[in-house]
Amino acid sequence: MSALDNVKHWMKTNYAAACAAFSIPCEATSKEHECPLCGKRKFRVRMAGATAGTYICTCSVKGCGFGVLDLIARKELGAPTNEKVPGSLIRQAAKLVDERMGLGFFAADDSYTPPSAEERTAREREQKEALEQRQREYAELEAQQIAAAAPRVRAVQDKAQSSECEYLKAKGFENCVLPVTARGDGVLRLTDIDNRDRSVQYLPAPNALDNEGQPRHKNLMKNAPISGAFIDVQPNDKANILIITEGYATARSVSLAEPSAHIVAAINANNLQNVATAFRDRFPALEIVIAADNDYHAPSDVDAHGRPKQNTGLVKANEAASAVNGLVVAPLCLGRKKQDWDDVRMELGAELMTEKFKRELEKARKEKASGQEAVLGTAQKVMLSAWLLHCARLARR
Repeated sequence: MSALDNVKHWMKTNYAAACAAFSIPCEATSKEHECPLCGKRKFRVRMAGATAGTYICTCSVKGCGFGVLDLIARKELGAPTNEKVPGSLIRQAAKLVDERMGLGFFAADDSYTPPSAEERTAREREQKEALEQRQREYAELEAQQIAAAAPRVRAVQDKAQSSECEYLKAKGFENCVLPVTARGDGVLRLTDIDNRDRSVQYLPAPNALDNEGQPRHKNLMKNAPISGAFIDVQPNDKANILIITEGYATARSVSLAEPSAHIVAAINANNLQNVATAFRDRFPALEIVIAADNDYHAPSDVDAHGRPKQNTGLVKANEAASAVNGLVVAPLCLGRKKQDWDDVRMELGAELMTEKFKRELEKARKEKASGQEAVLGTAQKVMLSAWLLHCARLARR
């Protein structure tokens, strides 16, 4: 086999080691990381099944190469993400792997000359410039999409008429008036921390059907980026607590328990951290609480690869809370089923839901306070030990 073929063969079973050598996140979980190409948290390397050794990110186009060797060519050599990586760059990427892992396949190839220190420096500079250029391009594209979405959002709102929303009525809410489209969908406006119109969410009636006779579900405006966007369910600029939920109905239910809080809905679990960090950057002293969905799975629930299914709601809520030093308040799911706080309200009533939410919130606050006290106590012990050691040294002089 050629040196290139040898590297490819080695990569089939050692791609995780290659990822580590090139600072590419690679874990045997479904956790998403920051993409080394575009910087968004949509990146993951597959580590099981027939697709092991390939990667996932929205910045790459299907059919244009998802292998780790392709990724290294894109990350290290500036190969385009939306085109097939040329064979010459794949060969260069293989040389990089061979060199960094000390495989020696290309060293035995007379046509290969190891790069000099100057070439390495130039390559690193080019890689940094290529990454910065890609990040600028993605930022510009997102800005263009946001600008284009604003008039579309306003057009939807202008056409909608205030009416009773069947979706909310079916959930038992008393005040169900929203802008409603001609086809009967409730309309919810999504904005960002700068109050820019970003998108709308449509809430169809429970029995609504599409043109093919299939049930219609909640959906968002197409081609409108929602990263960091939210529905401002209970605005309150003077509140010292912000509560972030996934869904709108959950936020409405939580507002019954915390009527004086500022409450927003992030739409989905992956957006919780984006919304939380946006508020933390703007309001450093704000208490931030993630009212999480508890996506409970029984121990016997496994995915296609035989692994236990992930509790996405709690995982993403804890990631968001950790990023902003916040709290997580989730239903306990004692009935061993998935629950959000709106499910609790519908099952037990608003009064018992309020009682449970406040209990869990107080519990989370106490746990955080005790953890901070423990850290402070450890720090004080370290400082005291250092001071006593210093005194002892002075006494020996």
